Amino acid sequence: MIRRAGPADHPWIVASAEALFADLGPYAWILGQWLARPGVEGWLDEHAGERRGFALLAFYREAATPGGPRAPVADLLALGVVARFRGQGLGRALLEHAVAAAGRAAPSQGIDALRLTVAADNLGAQQLYAEAGFVLVDAPAAAYPSGTPARLMVRPLP
Repeated sequence: MIRRAGPADHPWIVASAEALFADLGPYAWILGQWLARPGVEGWLDEHAGERRGFALLAFYREAATPGGPRAPVADLLALGVVARFRGQGLGRALLEHAVAAAGRAAPSQGIDALRLTVAADNLGAQQLYAEAGFVLVDAPAAAYPSGTPARLMVRPLP
């Protein structure tokens, strides 16, 4: 069952992110900072009281160009499934849930796409995102704090 994450779930999300994304840098710290911001929504996949995965979605405004107007953004910040629960479709279900939530918010927020960043070498995740309608964007090279190259993917919202 996917349910909305509350403040009591934040320590679990942060600890899980630290374990799942350790090779990308201080992800626990980064997500901890994001979870404290308004406009960040989280969901958990939970079964029989055991948390199995999470998705974090952020809605915010960023400058399209330096000094330019602040454009509304929907950003899938993180999607993770605890290792022993992988291969059961939980990541796909969490992704579908996040896409649907972004789609519901899009008209009122003025958002036309959902974006995410994925490690360039994480081909399995890239395939999952591509199957959900995300496409790789030819954007300036980015990297995670660890130096791992990252790729930007975007999916139009209705």
